[in-house]
Amino acid sequence: VLRYEFFIWETLPLYATTTFYSMEGINLVLPIENSLQKPRKSYFVTAMSMSAYCSIVLIYGLSGY
Repeated sequence: VLRYEFFIWETLPLYATTTFYSMEGINLVLPIENSLQKPRKSYFVTAMSMSAYCSIVLIYGLSGY
């Protein structure tokens, strides 16, 4: 008899972080964009913050995890 587990405890953190990351996008970006003094510069702010985040993750990954 093959048993299939519908819920695996080891993957709970991965599920939670993926869910939170996918849901925070529009709910987080719009209030930040509206609170900026120059909302037209929101693309630059987003691009710079994502570049900084990607750089940190890349350095962490290349360092051997």
